[in-house]
Amino acid sequence: MSLQQPGFSIGFMTAAADLSAKQFYVVKCSADGAFNLTGSAGEAMLGILQDKPESGQVGNVMGVGVSKVMVGTGDLAADAEWQAGADGKAIAAASGDIVGGTVLIGAAAGEYATVTVG
Repeated sequence: MSLQQPGFSIGFMTAAADLSAKQFYVVKCSADGAFNLTGSAGEAMLGILQDKPESGQVGNVMGVGVSKVMVGTGDLAADAEWQAGADGKAIAAASGDIVGGTVLIGAAAGEYATVTVG
């Protein structure tokens, strides 16, 4: 079971690509002021995408709160720190990388975990 509790969401930026199949993935700010999936593990993130925008549409990105997130390679265990993966999925945080938050309810790869954001 995964849960959500919104805190602060960014609801005015547009998707740089078709993200209609990427709800609950990790996104970053792109150079043109839009947002897109994270492109490398451990990079800075904007937040977790809460809806399904197509390219050029405004999307809702949770920057602070509790959200579902799609789990990438490996499992995410409760009480562990997580970070952005190269494919927009959350992975276990590596030493020295930017941490996205804490895992509240763990999950296996390809499932949704519940995490703090920000």
